[in-house]
Amino acid sequence: MIVDRMKIRLAMTGLGRYCIILWITGMLLVALSRPVIADSENSVLFTDRTWALSGDTIWFRVSWTGDSNMMGNVLHVQLENMENEVVTGVMVTIDHGRGSGYIPVPDSLATGAYWLRGYSGFMRNGDSATTLSRLITVFHRFDRDITSLQVPDQILPVKTSVPEGLVNLHILRSAWTPGDTVSFSVNLSEDASRSVRELTVSAFLDVPVPLDLASHYVTGLTPALNFEGVSFPPEKNGFLIEGVVKPRQGETLPERSLVMLSISDSIPYFDYYVTDSRGYFQFMLSSAFGTAEIFVRAVAANGQELFTDLTEGLMTGADKMPIQERLLNPDEMTSLNNMLESAWFERIFGGEVAWKDREFRMVHPFDQAFYGEPYQRVYPSEFFDLPDFMEISRELLPGVRFRQRDNHFVIHMLNLDERYYFENGPLRLINGIPVFDNDLLYGFNSTDIHYIDIILQERVFGDISFKGILAIYMNDGNEKWLQGQNNLGRYRIPCLQIPKAAGIYKTALSQGSDQLPDFRRVFLFESVNTTAGNKMFSFPSSDLKGTMVVRLEGVTNSNEPFEIIRKIEMK
Repeated sequence: MIVDRMKIRLAMTGLGRYCIILWITGMLLVALSRPVIADSENSVLFTDRTWALSGDTIWFRVSWTGDSNMMGNVLHVQLENMENEVVTGVMVTIDHGRGSGYIPVPDSLATGAYWLRGYSGFMRNGDSATTLSRLITVFHRFDRDITSLQVPDQILPVKTSVPEGLVNLHILRSAWTPGDTVSFSVNLSEDASRSVRELTVSAFLDVPVPLDLASHYVTGLTPALNFEGVSFPPEKNGFLIEGVVKPRQGETLPERSLVMLSISDSIPYFDYYVTDSRGYFQFMLSSAFGTAEIFVRAVAANGQELFTDLTEGLMTGADKMPIQERLLNPDEMTSLNNMLESAWFERIFGGEVAWKDREFRMVHPFDQAFYGEPYQRVYPSEFFDLPDFMEISRELLPGVRFRQRDNHFVIHMLNLDERYYFENGPLRLINGIPVFDNDLLYGFNSTDIHYIDIILQERVFGDISFKGILAIYMNDGNEKWLQGQNNLGRYRIPCLQIPKAAGIYKTALSQGSDQLPDFRRVFLFESVNTTAGNKMFSFPSSDLKGTMVVRLEGVTNSNEPFEIIRKIEMK
């Protein structure tokens, strides 16, 4: 490991140049070599269906055998087209080798075959890896008269034959009437209970897709981006946020720059990273779920503010598969058109809508802001209205000097321990976001601000020393101060997926009304206890006619996937 010690001075706007002294010690600059990741077929994905309509939600379960200490416990699951381009993806956490989640299928996604893959971010430390992928056929819900499908050619699925008597799937009868409650049983022998690691059962209406296409396939993976010498830590209950720093047009990138990441949560989040000469940075965001709005700010050692771009540190398919055209026969075309028509009516009657994580949750290790307990918290609304921040600081903020010098403003804070004012300016935060422009604060009046935290001491965060802290929290909806912050990167990013129960399709969407038809196409998706014995399952069918697939999928302790399929007629 190469160790570097350096001092970075961040210049503040105002008369003279005031700085925060940053001592960065023990920074890992480069990895001496990239480790080789062996073939890593650690994740086996099970889905609630073999096909989907655009706008649907695909639910999945995962069985994971990776070493969480080495590879982390976060699995990236993504949908890719046949060109290995990522369409959408999610991140789910693995607990004791199991995980579950869902992927909303974009409403505009074109008809075709798509890969569903799972991998850990740690696999990016190798130049390549392999995973067990699945194929999902998507039909655009407004397509009509589909006569053929483009499917992969010359690809063999990975399957293990299940000896008769080891695991049995028994349907009570072969023909049912729409609206019936379908019942079946799953029986595991003593040998099966010792050799089977995971079992799931699903039930869905059939469409003209070869069931073989829904099996598992060994496919190669390659990192979408490859930064030479950069290592990727295991993602344990968190995930990496990555990006690069960019200078203004015509200027050169500094050798080092400080990148700060902030989240304006109820408890503000802050972290920092010192880049190398390429401007690369990474943050590990832990215990964050849903969709986050993050703010990223970068500054060079001379105080120059820089621009930032986030990059997607994904892995994608390494090889493009040959494609063949599979023609549909008249019965298959009729069945598919009926399914697409039912989906149209389902939308009219308020049917399935894709799930999306619009909320944000974050588990904080402490119950206060990163800067600790404030010396004083001031609520300006409890006092007379004051027209600007100079008046607020003079009347309400002890130990804070906010003064005008040569048409700009400067801030000094009292060092309460030593009884003198710090020579350098404090860390200034607005809603938890670092700002460097003192002039920005002047326009704030009492009605703009919810409260102000002041810290009249030197505070150390990691290797950074702050000469006092002034943290201003605006009233809800007040974002005027963000105008003109051209160097502040503002991003909405998906975080770890918020767990939800896979079962929205178990009951009819028209439940409670005898007048509305039931257009459900997927009926059941559950985990099966792998202990020996007979297990009974049942589910209400919908009003749709056609062929229904009841599927039992599993994986052995030696990581070999298998499936048992039964078809019944709804007529």
